[in-house]
Amino acid sequence: MFVSLGRFVIRWPRAILLATGVLTLLGAVAAGGLFDAISGGGFDNPAAQSTQADHRLKDVFGWSDFDVVAVYRSPDTTTGSQAFKQAVYSSFAEVPGNTVVGKVTPWLSGLSELRSIDRHAAAVIVQLVGDNEAEKLRNYSVLRRSLHADGFTIGYSGAIALLDEANTRTQEDLIRAEALALPLVFLLLVAIFRGVVAALLPTAVGLVTVVGGLAALRVAASLTEVSFVAVNIASMVAMGVAVDGALFFLNRVREERAAGASPNSGVLLAVATAGRTMFFSALAVSICFGGLMLFPYGFLWSLGLGGALAMAIGMVVVLTVLPALVLVLEHRVGNPRPRHTGHGWAIWDRLGQLTTRRPAACLVLAVTFLVLLALPALHIRFGTLDQRTLPADSAGRQTTEVLRNDFPDGDLDRIEVLTTYPNPVASPSGAAVSQAWIDELRALPASPHVHRVLARERAELILVEHAGSSEDPDSQTLVRQIRALRVPGGGNALVTGQTAATVDMFDALTSRAPWIAALVCSTTFVLLLFAFRSVVVPIKAILTNVLSIAASMGAITWIFQDGHLAGVLGFVPLGYIETSQPVICLAVLFGVSMDYELFLLSRVREEYDRDGDNAAAIVVGLRRTGGIITAAAVVLLTVVAAFSTGTLVAVKEVGVGLFVAVAVDATVVRLLLVPAALRLLGRANWWAPRMRLPGTARGRSDRGCVPAR
Repeated sequence: MFVSLGRFVIRWPRAILLATGVLTLLGAVAAGGLFDAISGGGFDNPAAQSTQADHRLKDVFGWSDFDVVAVYRSPDTTTGSQAFKQAVYSSFAEVPGNTVVGKVTPWLSGLSELRSIDRHAAAVIVQLVGDNEAEKLRNYSVLRRSLHADGFTIGYSGAIALLDEANTRTQEDLIRAEALALPLVFLLLVAIFRGVVAALLPTAVGLVTVVGGLAALRVAASLTEVSFVAVNIASMVAMGVAVDGALFFLNRVREERAAGASPNSGVLLAVATAGRTMFFSALAVSICFGGLMLFPYGFLWSLGLGGALAMAIGMVVVLTVLPALVLVLEHRVGNPRPRHTGHGWAIWDRLGQLTTRRPAACLVLAVTFLVLLALPALHIRFGTLDQRTLPADSAGRQTTEVLRNDFPDGDLDRIEVLTTYPNPVASPSGAAVSQAWIDELRALPASPHVHRVLARERAELILVEHAGSSEDPDSQTLVRQIRALRVPGGGNALVTGQTAATVDMFDALTSRAPWIAALVCSTTFVLLLFAFRSVVVPIKAILTNVLSIAASMGAITWIFQDGHLAGVLGFVPLGYIETSQPVICLAVLFGVSMDYELFLLSRVREEYDRDGDNAAAIVVGLRRTGGIITAAAVVLLTVVAAFSTGTLVAVKEVGVGLFVAVAVDATVVRLLLVPAALRLLGRANWWAPRMRLPGTARGRSDRGCVPAR
């Protein structure tokens, strides 16, 4: 398969490059509309009780999450004056009629919660015209341009306002990260390859992959909901892994050329060996991203789709476009010279000999280090995304915090209980049952403040207020206690609100995660079984990756939950980890961690197939891949660090987690743990049942099908 692919590229290099140029231009045009199409939603699970309650609230009361909250503040005028009221109503008179469905003001509604405690600020709840977020975002822009009031400052909060700012930040972060990463990666590659043209090739591969991934997400956004979180994370992983793959490929080309292969044979050998490894590596990463698509949340589905598409595009680019570039620019890439000779190989030889002489000690040392890194994850806490995912200087975050701090009951998280009774609430029997139900809620151990808000026919909305946030265990326990109660008289209660949504997401993710993890691991096992013709190696690879992920999760908890390095990394600690982050990190880190393992194991297997000496294969495999894996890790760490400079905490968490995982994986795991485990297992590493796997032959690889020189 890979030999045939290599021959195809050798025959049509210029046609491949021409087609790539056209497709890249078309992709860039398509990707230009992505940021207008992405969504801030996807955090609702249709099967969750909180989601069902929200839909029921809208059906019964016309109640839905407000789109925008405009906060008017005047240092001189109070909300009780006619001047304040007139200024607000006059500003809304300038808004085009097809922009706003309606608004709720403190004067018309009489709600004291819409007036600040100092009476110098008022909140106006606004519902925008639009059947989807894209239409509402356009109308929000019109609203902001239209609202003006002399002597007043106007701040904006609410779901659409925060989404608008998150989209803007996402676009700015992506542009800044790419502008920072590409020059740094190029300089690193110049140092690695000692040539400008050779360094340009992986950089171009990374850029083409990102453009292709963004274009694919734009197409996906026209068919389904794509979250803004997916854009940065998928771009980060795609660029890093594509550049890494290009680095491994070019290194193999140069290695074969230095050994005497012709330009065509060098490319053919690289496609048959390094290309085969990259194919399985990309499949492994795509499988992990695909696991996210099995969770019942749209933002995870879009992240999984974006990551899988980006990896598929990256694989195609590395296996076709990069070889074509090497062939066309062969005379400008530079004469290949063996770089890892003498002292260059000495460090990897010594390390390989150390792990083969004292494998048990190296194994214990590596595992102990990883376990110590993982320990902080034992006290991890979970919560939902809120305004604090935006940076401290965010206008939307500041306005939201003004609402929480300066308005009555703003610091209380309200649990909404939608209750349906057998009889109308206004009837004597209905009123009695309603009062009995409220008394039961007030009798809960948390002693919450409970009061009615709305009633219509047989339905009633009750607010349960408590001093606690959605991530507090006591708040989550209160939701579970309410749901465990039975409504008197045979009624039915649905619980919603931010705390309830947190509980629902945690339950949905934890109930599915073990099954999805088992599916991803088993699929990866089968993939590696085909790649290495071994039963033991896939199991060992999965276990070592689990250790890397655990260490990364410990670091994420220590940094983002406990607040260490907050000043250095530029974020305000939340005191918890967003509920979906472990799932995202498991998928992203498991896939990326597998990357280096596959390159090391592929070379060890190749050497083992030559003479059957396990210890020698480990030393030679480490010698041949140690330098390039380290170089690739430095490149990937540079890309991840550039994306981690973004302002969104959710993306920063994944970036820092990936940074730690790659750093640990390329050093402790690949240089100590894996070689030590391979040495201890001996020939058992390569044991497999006596069966013929499709596309494989025992003791033989695609390299054997290629003319050596």
